Amino acid sequence: MEHFKPIVELIKVSIEKYGLWQTIVAFILLLSVPILMWKLDVIIASIKA
Repeated sequence: MEHFKPIVELIKVSIEKYGLWQTIVAFILLLSVPILMWKLDVIIASIKA
């Protein structure tokens, strides 16, 4: 758990600065980018089909 400390600090600062919901939305967006990149070829293929 020790290597998660900077991430936890970043989340705490983000919540204090921007509020809980904006922090949650920001992290969901950050997490969805790699998923979109990974699935992009599948999405494009289904659009072209």
